[in-house]
Amino acid sequence: MRGEQPIQPKDPYRMRDVATLLIDCWLGPEECFRLRWENIRDDALHILFGKTASARRVIPLTPRAAALIQMRRTTARSEEWLFPAATKSGHIEKSTLKKQHPNACKLAKLAPFPLYTIRHTCLTRWAAYMDAYTLA
Repeated sequence: MRGEQPIQPKDPYRMRDVATLLIDCWLGPEECFRLRWENIRDDALHILFGKTASARRVIPLTPRAAALIQMRRTTARSEEWLFPAATKSGHIEKSTLKKQHPNACKLAKLAPFPLYTIRHTCLTRWAAYMDAYTLA
């Protein structure tokens, strides 16, 4: 309504932080959404869940991802989740970003795309630094 102040988001950098972890750490959106503080140690993400054995892995943090996680840790609103939310699970879910992602695409003048595609961008960037077997 006119004359009213807009509601300040509880986590204004959530979309940026999710996208950064997706692109720097080769995570799928669901893996990112379910990150717990206990999964972050020794300068790496320890992905302990997944459908296959290869889905369970240790991913070294880039300096940018490590700095982002450290910033989130200093302002943490949850002792359990990296990305907490008022959902049944307690962490963000696809529906949590339902409006933020399309708005970010619009502001960046990009065609809408599924968040999962960011994972492919990560692999494309890594290809210059590792052999095909390791990349696979």
